[in-house]
Amino acid sequence: MVDGETVRQIIDLLDAFIVRRAFAGFGNAGVHTAFNDMWRRAGADPTRLLELIARPSLHFTDDEGFAEHIREFGIASSKRCRYILTEYERALDEWERSEWDPNDITVDHVMPQNPNLADWQDISQEDRSRLVHTWANLVPLTGPANPAKGNMKYTDARQRVLEKQATVFKSTYKLYYENTTWTADDIERRATELVKFALRRWPKSV
Repeated sequence: MVDGETVRQIIDLLDAFIVRRAFAGFGNAGVHTAFNDMWRRAGADPTRLLELIARPSLHFTDDEGFAEHIREFGIASSKRCRYILTEYERALDEWERSEWDPNDITVDHVMPQNPNLADWQDISQEDRSRLVHTWANLVPLTGPANPAKGNMKYTDARQRVLEKQATVFKSTYKLYYENTTWTADDIERRATELVKFALRRWPKSV
């Protein structure tokens, strides 16, 4: 019989494995063979499991690489993106659950994918291309709220969120509340905050 704490450690470790690989640009295809005999080799021992899945060939990124990928990798198109956004949302909403349906979450680009360049003159083309799909520029919105926000310039979107309470998501409200502008510096500053959260939420340890 495996105790509950051991099961939790194993699940958390596998969760971190999947998320860190996602930020490195890897899906789960191709790793199933590594798990074919994992129970025989590791059993219910989280420490032994970590040893086996930490092999370089499986791309279970270390903390330094994970932090770099969070800052630089375009996670928007990843199958794990909505999960990552909602885990951050849950962390902010731990004691007071807002009413939102996990099936009604869409991924919104704060700086739009196809912005009116006149509205985003404070961000260079190079920085737009580099940052637009990174986690720091993404927030959850409900299905109806996302097209309503559309390609609004940042000040208009901020006014809509703060004055009209146009989101149920604390992480989205937090971004607009804390940032009067949305420049490359603002995005990179948020990335630093998200790195700190991610290292706690998905540690490469047991």
